[in-house]
Amino acid sequence: MVILRKSPMPTVPVEEVTPDNPRFNKPRRRTISLRWLLALVFGGLLTISIISVIAVSVGANVANTFALLKETSIRRLNGIENTIRDQIFQAERVAQSVSEIYAENGFELGDMRQQEPFLKSLMRAAPIVEGILVFDLNGQKTGMLRKNNGNFVSFYGNKREPERILKAFNISSDRHMIKAIHGNIIEYNGGFYQGISYSLVRGKQIIGVVVALIGTDAINQVIKQIGTDIDTPVFILKGDTEIIAHSRMPELFSNVLSIPIAEFPNEMMRELMTAEAPADFDFEEFNGMQVLVNKGETGQIFVLKKLPANGDVPLTLGVHFNKSDLKAEAKRIIGSALVGLIMLLVALLCAIYLGRKLAKPMTRIARAADHFSNFELEKFEKLPHSRIQEIDDQAAALNSMHTALTEFSQYVPKTVVQRLLQSGKDANRSVEREVTIMFSDIVGFTSMSEHLNAVETANLLNDHFNMICHAINETNGTVDKFIGDSVMAFWGAPNFDDEHAKKAVEAVKRIAVNLSRNNKQRIDQGLPPIRLRIGVHTGRVVVGNIGGGDRQNYTIVGDNVNVGQRLEQLGKQFMDKQDLVVLVSQTTITASDDGQYFEAVGSHILRGREQPISVFALRTDDGKIMPIGTQSSSETA
Repeated sequence: MVILRKSPMPTVPVEEVTPDNPRFNKPRRRTISLRWLLALVFGGLLTISIISVIAVSVGANVANTFALLKETSIRRLNGIENTIRDQIFQAERVAQSVSEIYAENGFELGDMRQQEPFLKSLMRAAPIVEGILVFDLNGQKTGMLRKNNGNFVSFYGNKREPERILKAFNISSDRHMIKAIHGNIIEYNGGFYQGISYSLVRGKQIIGVVVALIGTDAINQVIKQIGTDIDTPVFILKGDTEIIAHSRMPELFSNVLSIPIAEFPNEMMRELMTAEAPADFDFEEFNGMQVLVNKGETGQIFVLKKLPANGDVPLTLGVHFNKSDLKAEAKRIIGSALVGLIMLLVALLCAIYLGRKLAKPMTRIARAADHFSNFELEKFEKLPHSRIQEIDDQAAALNSMHTALTEFSQYVPKTVVQRLLQSGKDANRSVEREVTIMFSDIVGFTSMSEHLNAVETANLLNDHFNMICHAINETNGTVDKFIGDSVMAFWGAPNFDDEHAKKAVEAVKRIAVNLSRNNKQRIDQGLPPIRLRIGVHTGRVVVGNIGGGDRQNYTIVGDNVNVGQRLEQLGKQFMDKQDLVVLVSQTTITASDDGQYFEAVGSHILRGREQPISVFALRTDDGKIMPIGTQSSSETA
């Protein structure tokens, strides 16, 4: 504790935080509730999105049938082509993988035992591939086929294949192409396949050829799945007159490679033979696709697209549907517009609900932050967990902050922190002010602690300090510091309080009552009572942040602080058998206007002072505060 000798102290002005101070009453900015902000944002975005979708849908509805046909056909055929291309690319990648394994000496030509494990793995990974054949340049092969039941059949022999097979698979001694070559669809080993060949190279020399076989059964299954997904018949033409795949009748091609259009067992497909392009058809407008319309009973519309070069015989991808399907689609668009309007209403309601749900935890967070800003830690309610990570992280951070601030508040007076939060960093600058100071000290604590271990000593002090601090806090006092078994406190700062002396006296009376009650409990437990001296004085002191560097304490200094401490020490002269001696100066009695419970005990010259001061003692009897003029139980006896 810093001791200041008597000397005139200049008055330092201080700006108070009051309701009338304009500095601390800034006009509130216009704000919007988070609940409504989220609802407006979500609702606005949903409204824009859904209205845009409805506008596009209705726009398509008012377009003519030909435009609708164009949009539907291009989208569907491009999607189908991409799907088929992806499947063919799988076969190319299988052939390339075998080529890469061979280049890294992973197997030898003619050795099926080396080839069999990875051939099975590659075929299982690429369902479109129904066989892999490995040839040398003389046409001798090993390889593997997948049957309809899913079993694998391996070829171990080195028999040379017929010339037509070698030619179809692009196998010859003068082969110079290394990358994938697509062959024609041929009949092979009881099935129909298209071969995609890839050269086997070592030392920059082509040694053999690997062929990945795509079966027409697999192609038909792919086409069937595509047709099911888009709910439209899909087919593939070989040349201009033969069908090799159809999504609605894949079983027709299990034993034959192709079926002529004229013989196809479906009337709508047979109409392709007599279908013609519309008179005003623009080939470029359809991205190179061809549209044919039949004027027969079913009114079929065919949309065809040539596939990229895939062997010598050209392949054409096609879809067909009835004219009535276009009208039905237009009706569905009208229906979708109505559904869209209903969904818009539902979305807006959901946006408002979602805004409320999201705003609720944010409101809790804002309320918690407001409590923190006012240092109202006791009003804080622990924030619950959230499934939204950012909100959950923020809630966890605020919960941790509350724990930290609660611990921190035990080391810094709460009123000091509140003043700092309200008034800024200059709020606790040093000023001169009249306050009331109190010192307390346990009598004989040293000898008492000799019979206690460290934990028991700490528990004793904590219980005692809790009792004193509770009385101080209840009367708006500030605990300055703990000095061993002593407590220093003051009233009237950091916030002005005209009744600081009266509240200090009230705190002392509460301490007297609580000490008596606690001592009775200790005696019942066979423990010695705690005896206490208290000194109280009122006067002007310097109050504020005192210290240097990055370490400061909010405290009071001055000669009047010494007077309060000397009064507590003076209590030794009045300590007899009682548990409590409270000595109060004349200035405190005058300022508190509460002298009825104190009796004069004379004038005394305190250590370090030249002039005597009048001293008064609190009258107590068995824990009761006794007014002047009444007799205690000992006096009556």
